[in-house]
Amino acid sequence: MAIMKRDLNFIFLILILITLVLFVGFSTFYQMRFYNLSESYNTKLSQLEKVTGELQLNKNILNETSVELEVRAERASDLQTKYDKLRSDKEKVDAERDKLEKDLFDAKTEIADRITKMSQMQQDLDKKDADLKIKDDQIVSLQSDANKWEKRYNDCDASLKACEQGG
Repeated sequence: MAIMKRDLNFIFLILILITLVLFVGFSTFYQMRFYNLSESYNTKLSQLEKVTGELQLNKNILNETSVELEVRAERASDLQTKYDKLRSDKEKVDAERDKLEKDLFDAKTEIADRITKMSQMQQDLDKKDADLKIKDDQIVSLQSDANKWEKRYNDCDASLKACEQGG
């Protein structure tokens, strides 16, 4: 029994040593596994923080771009409104210019017609002035003849009265 006890103690000692070796082996294995897992976690965490930082930076850039796009859209809308107003004003000014050009053409035509009429009237007036001068000259000549004949009549009348009284 002593041999069995000793064999049994030796078996228990071997089992305890095997258990200790296994425990140390498993502890070392799990410690390395935990260390690798911890390193992997830290690596992934740093990558996640880096990606989060990049994502935040991209988000800020996207926000700035969005704000800039809104400003550009607003400016484009304002410019479109101004363009439409200017185009409308241009159309009004063009229409008014066309009307004024037509009015100017009509006025020039009317002025040319009036100048022609005035020229014709001036020619008629000059002709009538010439006719009037001729008539005035005829009147003066006829007046002179009338005066001459009146003088002769008066002379004849005086001679007739002298003859009638004397004879």
